[in-house]
Amino acid sequence: MAPEAEIDDGLLDITVLQKMGRVKLIKSLPSTFTGEHVNLEEVKTWKASKIKITTDVPKVLTPDGELLGITPVEVECLHQDIEVFWK
Repeated sequence: MAPEAEIDDGLLDITVLQKMGRVKLIKSLPSTFTGEHVNLEEVKTWKASKIKITTDVPKVLTPDGELLGITPVEVECLHQDIEVFWK
């Protein structure tokens, strides 16, 4: 969903789909595999180290299809803050 994302740049890549009709949505789904969906006028992208998501009515959060909570939520990227061990 975020073709410009880099795993080690310390930034969150935010992709938001604005309101879109069902037919156009279905027709545009294959473009997510090539990254071309970011060129659609309904798709907005940003980079940030920290974001806060608020909504007028609480919304369920489902990143990567997992139920994670409800809005409001704050998300921060902790750059190089995980220890990795290998042989």
